[in-house]
Amino acid sequence: MLPQARAHRRSAAPDWRAGRPVRARGGRILQRRIVKLQADGTGFRLWSNLGDDRAERVVVAAGAFSGELLRPLGIRLPLEAERGYHVQLPDPGVTVPCPFIYKDKAVAVTPMDGGLRFAGTVEIAGLRYPPDERRADAILATARSLFPGIATSGASTWFGLRPSTPDSVPIIDEAPNHPGLYIASGHGHTGLTGAPMTGRLITHLISGGPAPLDPAPYGLARFR
Repeated sequence: MLPQARAHRRSAAPDWRAGRPVRARGGRILQRRIVKLQADGTGFRLWSNLGDDRAERVVVAAGAFSGELLRPLGIRLPLEAERGYHVQLPDPGVTVPCPFIYKDKAVAVTPMDGGLRFAGTVEIAGLRYPPDERRADAILATARSLFPGIATSGASTWFGLRPSTPDSVPIIDEAPNHPGLYIASGHGHTGLTGAPMTGRLITHLISGGPAPLDPAPYGLARFR
């Protein structure tokens, strides 16, 4: 089903136009690789590959790595890196008019600008365990069985980390014992889909304005 109110985007290609409203209000967007977060008086200090910055409020939305940043502050997130793989074929020689999921093998098939993508699998192996090429090979075998004769020359592979919680519900909350520190992580397979409402809920938690929905189901306290 393709409802009229739909949207499509290539998540690997960030759209920096989304930052225009921030800049229009005097904000800055800085690209940093944050390696450490620590409390600093009434605020927080963020250590990065380009030095350090200080902020009174911080939103930790670092996906599967959110737990590592928060652990030194005594905050433990029940997050697991649910690893997924994809294989992309640049010139497969078959035409797929719309995305679909091959349920028998739990593989998603998606036409992309750069070819045809086959994605799937769930691997629980932590944050830094090397990728298992057998999983990509299995996805490629599924592509061949689904489309006999498909051209696989030039295939590229990728794997990523889905930040998943035990109940498959994200954590969107102010961190306990650290006023001004907010958590937005644990969206699993639906991070891009859940991002707009997550942003609205975080805005509510920071500003105290009207809540777009009940924040209680997303609180960290549910795991205590």
